[in-house]
Amino acid sequence: MTASSLRVFASRVLLGAFLFGALGAAEEDGLPFSPALPPPMGRIDIETTGADGAQIYVDGELSGTTPEIVTVDSGERVIVLKKDGFADFEQRLTIAPLETQTLHVEMVRP
Repeated sequence: MTASSLRVFASRVLLGAFLFGALGAAEEDGLPFSPALPPPMGRIDIETTGADGAQIYVDGELSGTTPEIVTVDSGERVIVLKKDGFADFEQRLTIAPLETQTLHVEMVRP
């Protein structure tokens, strides 16, 4: 191993040890993840019966149309599906980090 590759290796080991220690300290403080990192994400696999192409709103923001797998911040989310000629559908979901929940919705006419 050359001196330069040894320095690169040592700096990577030190960075890894620092990150590992920071994450461990965050968990000891009761935090599920490091506050320096973005919040963990989850996914919702949304399908509709009888109304493909329904607009998907997550916490009030348009996120696509069905069928769709939507990536969201973990935590409680409000999902609303809208399509002309059908009643709006609303559901509250709690998404855990790295979790994928499936939501099958039968859209109904009012």
